Amino acid sequence: MRDFKAFGASIRGVYHAYARLPNQDAFLIRKNQKGLLLVLCDGLGSKKDSQIGAKKLCESVEKALNAIDIQGCNLALLNKVIFSIWECLLYPLEIRNALSTLQLVFIGKEKALIGKVGDGLLAVLGKEHRLLREDKQDLTHSTTPFDHNTLLTWEVLESKKLMRYSYARMD
Repeated sequence: MRDFKAFGASIRGVYHAYARLPNQDAFLIRKNQKGLLLVLCDGLGSKKDSQIGAKKLCESVEKALNAIDIQGCNLALLNKVIFSIWECLLYPLEIRNALSTLQLVFIGKEKALIGKVGDGLLAVLGKEHRLLREDKQDLTHSTTPFDHNTLLTWEVLESKKLMRYSYARMD
């Protein structure tokens, strides 16, 4: 497998800076024998446990990908596995108080999977390239969180058609 590079950026919102609240974003970048994983989660600031929820959601994606054969996996099933692991990692906290957006890129030997729900921007570059962001009609501070009723939007690309860089940004 080629050597890919991944990076991300996170910006603490104006209100969070004014109110001296922490950035509620979390990210995870891992490389193992299966491939390269980049996960970014933006905790919903209106929820009291969203900082923990974002961190645990990143961990849930990694655990789900380690538990299943990602290259041949049904993506709807992967969505459920991620949610189930997240729910277990959050216990005894309630999901509704720990909501977060989710963006992920997994680049394996043959396939690259891109999944997202909520705001933020994902860019994967190469012969095949994708720019994914939440479709917002107006400037708004609301977004769609990851939960058991919300499926990730998925893109599947051939790994060999990608450049060596993936980028993600959370607003």
